Amino acid sequence: MSTIYCSKCGNQLNADAKFCSKCGSPVEPDDNTEANSATITCYECGQTIPADVESCPNCGAPMSNRIICYECGQSIPNNAKSCPHCGAPMVQKRAAKETSQATQPTPQPQEESRQPIPEQPITPSLEATAPVHSPAPEPKKKSKSLPWILLAIVAIVAVIAILLLLKGKQDVGTQTGYDPNGGKNIESAENVQTGQYAGFTVSPGRQVVFSKGNLQYRPSTGESRFAEEQYETIGDGNQNISDDYDGWLDLFSWGTGNDPAELVTYNEDRNYYEWLMHDEGWRSPTKSEWEYLFNGRDNAKEKYAFATVEGNVGIIILPDEWNKPQGVSLKTSGSTYSSNIFTASQWRTLESAGAVFLPAAGRRDGVELFNIGNDGDYWSSSRHSEGRAYNVDFSNGNLTPNDNSKMKQAFAVRLVKDL
Repeated sequence: MSTIYCSKCGNQLNADAKFCSKCGSPVEPDDNTEANSATITCYECGQTIPADVESCPNCGAPMSNRIICYECGQSIPNNAKSCPHCGAPMVQKRAAKETSQATQPTPQPQEESRQPIPEQPITPSLEATAPVHSPAPEPKKKSKSLPWILLAIVAIVAVIAILLLLKGKQDVGTQTGYDPNGGKNIESAENVQTGQYAGFTVSPGRQVVFSKGNLQYRPSTGESRFAEEQYETIGDGNQNISDDYDGWLDLFSWGTGNDPAELVTYNEDRNYYEWLMHDEGWRSPTKSEWEYLFNGRDNAKEKYAFATVEGNVGIIILPDEWNKPQGVSLKTSGSTYSSNIFTASQWRTLESAGAVFLPAAGRRDGVELFNIGNDGDYWSSSRHSEGRAYNVDFSNGNLTPNDNSKMKQAFAVRLVKDL
């Protein structure tokens, strides 16, 4: 015989019972037999119970607090992590449900319905299985400390640059060479500080560098420069001296630094004016400095030599720290113009090691030229007596670093700059 269940207490009854033998409630009409006969399994105690009861008649577990497993269709607790019947995971389904509920407006409280919860299998939704995208991160705020960091870096770089520059100034006196191509027409202190020149001691504790070549002057423009090559001289062009001469001169009367084109034809006592490049630090050596250079330095006699360079005779002066380059021999003591004969290429090797060459530029008296290409005369900035001043004089094998001559004589000028 088929059975039914009491709709009030869930007691099992015969299909033809009119009243419940347990609670006395009337049994539903026969046309609801199929509905009354629907059963589920209690998720708590596992007993088969009517599907429409509010609580399990066996253990009292509330049946309103249940869901249906989307995999096997069994009634299970709504907080179950997995189905106790088939093992299907419920976490994913619950996350989808909570997400869906979060997007829906909060329902107003209603009177609790006592109607049984219809059993419908729950299937995974696209919302539950779709990948979850993290919200885009908010753009980072610009750090207020970044400008200070950049300023600190710039300051550090500037300090390092200053220290390197100071070190270069200290080391330039001990360097023994310069770039012959980059060392042309040096007319500023900045170029000297690059270390392209070697140092020469001219008095105890005082060291100088020599200009790249002899001083040259163009009267028509008032322009001063240094000779392109150390062995270069103007020669015959000096006899064309005048205020509007458009060529170059390199023989000057003593004390004409303010007007190198002045033609002095008679001797007189003159005031000394330093040459036009003095505002850049260039000056003529004093008489005592020329003497110390040739006689007072350590091994001074080994620091100069007579020579011929590219067909031009003169005297070579070596720096304090002299490292003779390989492939070029040099006789110092007792030398003559013919003792050391160098091509332009060989001289470049010596020049790169710091050697200085004073060519025998001769002299001018008025507009007459004397001993060009044989004798060398270079002014100092020191007065000897009325109408006379000290100068360096040399000829083949002979050197007088403290000679003196009439101020009207026009001699070559080689400038120096203090280190």
